[in-house]
Amino acid sequence: EASGRIVFVPLDGRPPCRQLVLDAAEITGTKIDVLPYEMQDYYTMPGETKDAQQWLRENLQTSDAAILSIDQLFYGGLLAAREARKSPAEIEEFIAFLRELHEQNPRARLCAFSILPRMIPPASIDDYYDNKRLLAYSRLADRYALCGDPEDAAKMQELEEKINPASLAQYLALFERNERLSRALIELVKEGTLERLLIGQDDGETYSIPNIEKRRLQELLTQKQLPQEKASIVHGADELALTLLAALPAETASPRPRIYVDWNDAAAPDMVLPFMAISLQETAWEKIALFGGEPADTPENADFVLFIAAGSEKTVGSRSESAERLAHYLTAGVPVALVDLSKHFAAEETLLPLLIE
Repeated sequence: EASGRIVFVPLDGRPPCRQLVLDAAEITGTKIDVLPYEMQDYYTMPGETKDAQQWLRENLQTSDAAILSIDQLFYGGLLAAREARKSPAEIEEFIAFLRELHEQNPRARLCAFSILPRMIPPASIDDYYDNKRLLAYSRLADRYALCGDPEDAAKMQELEEKINPASLAQYLALFERNERLSRALIELVKEGTLERLLIGQDDGETYSIPNIEKRRLQELLTQKQLPQEKASIVHGADELALTLLAALPAETASPRPRIYVDWNDAAAPDMVLPFMAISLQETAWEKIALFGGEPADTPENADFVLFIAAGSEKTVGSRSESAERLAHYLTAGVPVALVDLSKHFAAEETLLPLLIE
């Protein structure tokens, strides 16, 4: 279902972040104006943020809603955001820009997404041993914050003595600056400047410093009494613009879309894949909740089946049976959306080769 005219600032130029959003908008008949390529980031070259902000000022006037990457508008893209070289004064200036944008276009719904720094150190910290020790430090810091084990504190102290002080300071400053920005964005939701905000965790693990920042921000959302349909902390980065595109028409849909989740293997729902901080089952329902979806008890009672295939050395034997189940759904006229994953990023763990055959 179309959502009127949307102005769109992508996270970066990769297909999931830009082209797939445009393709999905075309399928639904939604008119979408996207930030020109020449203003966006290009590989490691940051985008032209001031030009992008001026483009947004001009194009929002004829739009009903906006899907905005904060990282592109403020830093010049995801890679530039991972260095996060912005001062508190620059953050305040950017927040003032967003307020002005809303004041000048009060009827346009501003939906924004911002990405937490990932646990992997930025490219400018290029010492191999510093990188390795910072990752270990990040895991210990989160585990210590949760459990308070003195052994973890002692190991952190040992690592602090070995890591280049400048590298450690730069690494920790990433999260401090990002939290300052995220808190200001949450305040914009509370005051009504932003219609909706998604804060995404990029490349996570079960234990890492980003989890500490995430918990603090979640406490702030609770304190501000902001409902999930207004502000959410979610997992992922590249797909958040697509998520917001799906959420815009779903907000007014009645009844809510009903989804039946099916899996390639009984163990798949509890799997935590590389670069993820939570299980696949938690991730799936987090995404479904974001656009107002509801669980269905059976495929027959669902608007569609979400089939999640999590390929690994343990589940590779389930591929044939999974392909047969998908064929059965399609023969029965049941719409299916497939998420085809591989733990080891290997084609032989995915369903696609069998489906092609």
